[in-house]
Amino acid sequence: MPEPNASPKQSISEHDFVAAVQSGKEIQDARVDLRPQKNAKYGGAILLRCEFNNIAFTNTDLGASMLDSSVFRSCRFVRCDFRKAEMPDSTWISCIFEQCDFSRAEAPRATFSECTFHGSDLSGMTLHRADLRNSTFDSVLWHNAALDETQIDGARFRNSTGAANVRFFSIKVSLEVTGTLNDWLHLHEEFD
Repeated sequence: MPEPNASPKQSISEHDFVAAVQSGKEIQDARVDLRPQKNAKYGGAILLRCEFNNIAFTNTDLGASMLDSSVFRSCRFVRCDFRKAEMPDSTWISCIFEQCDFSRAEAPRATFSECTFHGSDLSGMTLHRADLRNSTFDSVLWHNAALDETQIDGARFRNSTGAANVRFFSIKVSLEVTGTLNDWLHLHEEFD
């Protein structure tokens, strides 16, 4: 797989990042160096082609943010708010999302590669031409999510609810569902 957004990035310090976000400035083409973030308020941030590596975010507000073509590698998000975030062409590699809220977020052409979603809410999320291959979805809410031409080969689903309301369009699927026979039967009923 080619390196996403391989253009050279200038490093931006935590101080400069926070100052820029709080003043409403757009941050572009930056490698963001942050310590673990707890209770941070980055809602509405505009981050274009930024790169984040090995950062832990806890109770962080990224709601209504623009994360266009940004790359997140090996980041951990716990109880973070992504509601109404716009994530076109974003790339998420080996990230963990625990109890995060993606309600009504939009992620056209986004890639979530080998990510784990546990107890997260993807209700109303739109994934158009996205790539969810080899990711794990455990105890995830999918109410009214839309997966249009989204690749989900190798994705693993367990204890997820609301799949009956998911809108699938033009999807070729090869699923692995782990868990008990009842888990599989329940998911199978909802995805039929």
